[in-house]
Amino acid sequence: MSLHPARHRKPATATLLAAMLSAATMAPAVHAENALGLYASGALGQANVASDNWSQAIVLANPSSFRENNGAWAARIGVRPISLFAAEAEYYDFGNPSTSVNATTTVGVKMKGSGVYGLVFLPIPFIDVYAKAGMAHMRTSTRIAFSCTPTPGCAPQPPVGFETRDTSLAYGAGLQFKVGDLGVRGEYQRFSAAGAHPGLATLGLSFEF
Repeated sequence: MSLHPARHRKPATATLLAAMLSAATMAPAVHAENALGLYASGALGQANVASDNWSQAIVLANPSSFRENNGAWAARIGVRPISLFAAEAEYYDFGNPSTSVNATTTVGVKMKGSGVYGLVFLPIPFIDVYAKAGMAHMRTSTRIAFSCTPTPGCAPQPPVGFETRDTSLAYGAGLQFKVGDLGVRGEYQRFSAAGAHPGLATLGLSFEF
């Protein structure tokens, strides 16, 4: 009887065992690669820049609140380990709008900040609907410029500038429609800063890695 068939079965068995071992070790790595649901998002929109602190720097007969809409943008990065919950960090820039509060005074307010949030999603199919809440740090820079024709009753004054920083609760809501790893995301957020409640509405894209 020939022993050659037995010799050929050993390499084949070893190859099969090696392939199974390789697949078993690769499977957890592939799963772990997407386990956290890492994503990034960028968005453009409009900010309602609001400040009630600017009039503290000067004395006006009729002080008023600063309320101006301005172009804004936001960038976010987050993780979504399960379908109903996500956590993200965010940076936003509200731009630098200005307005004339009277014939001789112009106020410009620049707002930007960052925050960390938890997001809770509704358990519905096809579209993501969520609410978010967290802590935001806002930096508000204010510049007040004066202008008038030099007369006995009006002497030119140098501009006044100051900065305030606020860390407080921020919240919002939004929805997202995804096709594969790419999504379209719309959101509205509300903040507490500069003695007022500025807001931010954005529309952008998200990508899951």
